[in-house]
Amino acid sequence: FNIMLLANFGLFLYRDYSTGVWDRLRSSFAGPAEVLGGKLSATWAAHFVQFLALVLISQPLFGLPALSRIGPLLLTMVCSVTCTIAMGFMMFAFYRSSNAFEATAMMAAMVLGALGGAFAPRGALPSWTEPLQLLSPVTWTADCFASLFVWDEPASPVLGPCGVLLLMAAVFAAIGLLRFDPQEQKAKNR
Repeated sequence: FNIMLLANFGLFLYRDYSTGVWDRLRSSFAGPAEVLGGKLSATWAAHFVQFLALVLISQPLFGLPALSRIGPLLLTMVCSVTCTIAMGFMMFAFYRSSNAFEATAMMAAMVLGALGGAFAPRGALPSWTEPLQLLSPVTWTADCFASLFVWDEPASPVLGPCGVLLLMAAVFAAIGLLRFDPQEQKAKNR
């Protein structure tokens, strides 16, 4: 769910280019880093609130003991959303059109979701996918949720997967920063 929201994230950014908002914001006192930081922060907050609402609704509907594990659960959500937003920023830095971004975001959501166990248990996947599973942020988020709610382990097992998610976020953000050009024109194709 979190990765599937990447398509909305892209449309949010590309719309600013097509409507001239990006150029107007850049002509203000805020620099490109502040403008982009504000947009990424707002998107991060929206993703986090949606993630939190989904988990909290799951408590009464499905008996998910979310409130009894709120600390490690919040840590997992923060790390997962941070990784997703960093991945979205990296993709935004590379794609010049919203159509290319959206197509890649939807394909990435399906592939990463499948590799991470969102559609079927990872053990049911072909053995050749095992090394690829480690490259999916969904794998690490699912491991956190499984340790908290399936295996009923203490909070400490989420620290390793959360560290991996933050490492992935740092790599995505670094690649995005190296590629991002505030002067580059981008198009919203819809």
